[in-house]
Amino acid sequence: QELDADNKVTTKVWDGKQDIYHLLHCLVIPRLPLAPGLAPAVAAGLLDINAK
Repeated sequence: QELDADNKVTTKVWDGKQDIYHLLHCLVIPRLPLAPGLAPAVAAGLLDINAK
C-alpha cells in the first residue's frame, strides 16, 4: 500500500524514481554478504568481497 503526505492509505502510485530504488536493491544486494546487514556491509566496504 502507498501512503500520502499525511500517512493515510492512498491508491495513487507515486511518480518518480521508485524503480531506481528497486533496481539498486536488485543489483547491490546480491553483491553483499548475508551478514552484517545491508547498510553496515556497504559502510564496511564489503561490496563484492566474495567476487570471483
